[in-house]
Amino acid sequence: MILIQRDLCGISLKKKWEFGDRSRAEMWVLNFLLFKIYFIKHTSDFNSFLRGYTDQNFDWHPQVRLARNKAARKAARENYKSYMARTKEWMDRCSELSNTNSGLRNDIISLKRTIKLIKEE
Repeated sequence: MILIQRDLCGISLKKKWEFGDRSRAEMWVLNFLLFKIYFIKHTSDFNSFLRGYTDQNFDWHPQVRLARNKAARKAARENYKSYMARTKEWMDRCSELSNTNSGLRNDIISLKRTIKLIKEE
């Protein structure tokens, strides 16, 4: 990763470490009059930290995770409410059709009885 910083400095090439700690990844710094260029290894923690900002991926931030989880719970709740409303409508429609069908069955049975009675006479 290459990081450029505007700064008034001389001309030099130095080997440095992340946050001045020699147990962390090394990086090279090229000072060239009006700017510094940092050459950072891809395996460094600083590189992954800066990738979070440049890639527009803020899932690592706690407030982003909380907001995402809150939105997911709200969407699930709304989905459940709409699902239950549709299910209730379907059940009401089913009972209405069932009542209509049972009434029609009763009418058919009574018509068959009257036809049977008329044939017997």
